[in-house]
Amino acid sequence: MEYAYTVPTGQQAGQVVAAIWYADPLEPVAGVFLAYWTDGLGSSWEPLRDFWRQRD
Repeated sequence: MEYAYTVPTGQQAGQVVAAIWYADPLEPVAGVFLAYWTDGLGSSWEPLRDFWRQRD
């Protein structure tokens, strides 16, 4: 599942954080990858998707 949210308060307020959450139905494993939308991902989902594809 992909999702994004805006940091509401604090030093990073206003920045968008993007995330991909996954769970393996065959193993007791789940994970979340997070990154700042502009600074970390260059305003694109592709870096997170590429990282997720390489998790195996």
